[in-house]
Amino acid sequence: MTPGDETRPTTIADVFVYGTLKSGERNSDVVQVQHRRTARLAHGLLYHLPAPRDFPVLDLETAGANPIRGELLRLAEPRRDLQLLDWFEGCSNHVPGGLYNRSRVLIELDDGSAVEAWVYHLDDRDSLPAGAEPVPDGRWTGREA
Repeated sequence: MTPGDETRPTTIADVFVYGTLKSGERNSDVVQVQHRRTARLAHGLLYHLPAPRDFPVLDLETAGANPIRGELLRLAEPRRDLQLLDWFEGCSNHVPGGLYNRSRVLIELDDGSAVEAWVYHLDDRDSLPAGAEPVPDGRWTGREA
């Protein structure tokens, strides 16, 4: 699975989130979910975008020293909810000039198993906004907006 695989037909109902969509964060209620599980992505580098944005962005093309920590969301209505998330995230597949793209990745669960899921990530490494700060431990925690 590589960035750009998002155009193939799918029945994937899981999305890996690492920022404001996690439990307890300011956008955790954007979509209805059946359940949430603690999970991690083994590759990539997480950045924090300071105010006024104040959210993280994932660079899948750059290796980080630690896995990206987050949650695996099982969407209640995958087709509807993915369209909503694409709009919410400003996904470049649907929003010209958007910051994010959506791709399939393998996510590791706490029990050691792996599942295929969607993840929103930086569309183009060259589009990383100025002032982006690496999150070296791979664990983004919310900051007040």
